[in-house]
Amino acid sequence: MNRQPHTPFTRWLAAEGEEREAEAEEALIELFGALERPAPSAAFAERVMLAAAPLGADLRVPLAAAWGRLALALGLVASALSLPLASATLRALIVRVSLAELAAVPIRLLAELGGWLAEGAGLWRHLQAFHRTLQIPLETPAVAIAVGGCLLVSAIAFRFLHDLVERERSWSYVDSIQRP
Repeated sequence: MNRQPHTPFTRWLAAEGEEREAEAEEALIELFGALERPAPSAAFAERVMLAAAPLGADLRVPLAAAWGRLALALGLVASALSLPLASATLRALIVRVSLAELAAVPIRLLAELGGWLAEGAGLWRHLQAFHRTLQIPLETPAVAIAVGGCLLVSAIAFRFLHDLVERERSWSYVDSIQRP
């Protein structure tokens, strides 16, 4: 005999059985709200933090160390000092390169890309023809049975090989040379 017929669990089951979604949702929320929230003991939390402490040391940000800040500062100084050289180099390149040559570069790149796509389409056509060639025989029952039999034989052979390799592993085979 059920002494508590209106517990959240029974209300949830009844609402789910009768497909009353809103009532089922409310009963389920009430059911989960009544559960105890697990809280780890203080000793457990302390053990976890002590075990994780060595891991946290490896995850430091490189810029937090003095050498990281020094490396960043040296990189910024080197970049600032190279700006005049870079601008002079770019000016020399811009003077030597004409607009027609600059426009030709993306056109050549697009032409190369088109060639690659055409080759890929040709390969795709060959793969489709290969697929159609294999599809018809593989759909017949006789070939499906043969392929299944081959898979079964290879699976059994693999299992025997695995057992043989695992059985032969022992310390007597590691160092079989007798030393004087």
